[in-house]
Amino acid sequence: MTTPLPATLDDLRRDVSEILEDPEVLSLSGDDDLLELGIDSMRMMTLVTRWNERGVEVGFVELIEEPSLDAWLALMSRGDRRGA
Repeated sequence: MTTPLPATLDDLRRDVSEILEDPEVLSLSGDDDLLELGIDSMRMMTLVTRWNERGVEVGFVELIEEPSLDAWLALMSRGDRRGA
């Protein structure tokens, strides 16, 4: 059984909170700049790998261009999923 895709803003918050090891991320606004909050390129690549393994084809460049939960959710919602 595969882990569900990040489908909601709360799902993304949980994934980012886990990567940053910071429970305060769970209360972030969707438009907060994640770079300013401490996400770095290595952690972002970890998220890319995790989400790609779940079937979401999203790349590092796409995430770094707009480092906010709202932007990332929009990328994932566009339907670019393997096997879907």
